[in-house]
Amino acid sequence: MNFDELQKQWNNQSSDDVQINKESLHKTNSIISQVNKNIKYELIFWIFCMMFLLIVPYIESYKIVGTSAFFYYFILFQIFICSLTYYRKFYLFNKSTKENDSFKSKENVLKMYYDLKFAVETYRSSCYFLIPQSVAIFFIVFSYGKSEEYFYQLINFRETLITNPILIIGILVIGIIAIAFLIIFTEWMIKQYYGKHLKQLKDLLNEFDS
Repeated sequence: MNFDELQKQWNNQSSDDVQINKESLHKTNSIISQVNKNIKYELIFWIFCMMFLLIVPYIESYKIVGTSAFFYYFILFQIFICSLTYYRKFYLFNKSTKENDSFKSKENVLKMYYDLKFAVETYRSSCYFLIPQSVAIFFIVFSYGKSEEYFYQLINFRETLITNPILIIGILVIGIIAIAFLIIFTEWMIKQYYGKHLKQLKDLLNEFDS
């Protein structure tokens, strides 16, 4: 779902500034607090992963040198820049929830819901965009110094398929498994960390209308 669609949904909602009771206020605060905690935990995990990936080429057993090292860090830089995109959205969401009147009315809660929804959709899009880069990093790391050789063989696909079909089949199978795993893991992460809380906010907004 893109920004225009989210904006359209927002415009279709009631603009009545309905004050919410203490029970609903507590529920909203609890949901948003958990979302902000998840953002914080994921950011810490992301920093740890990036730091680890930075030092991987220095681990001798992986044999990431020369051209392979250059492409490794180039891909890692792409991952870093793309990750900043969705973490910026989460930062802005977190910042907006710190405002004094964030939880006082239905209109404010509705705004938080769509801010979070937009941040999550940006997160999902970025994660899917990063799947090829993640597979490339995996390929370089676990080829143990043979990534350039394997890459050239993949370029000469027809010839390699005749002379070394096992290599082609192996790379395709591993690539498909890796992509499938990353897609499943991404959707699981979104559901566990943000999706279920989005649903809770939506249910709470429906309670205001009942």
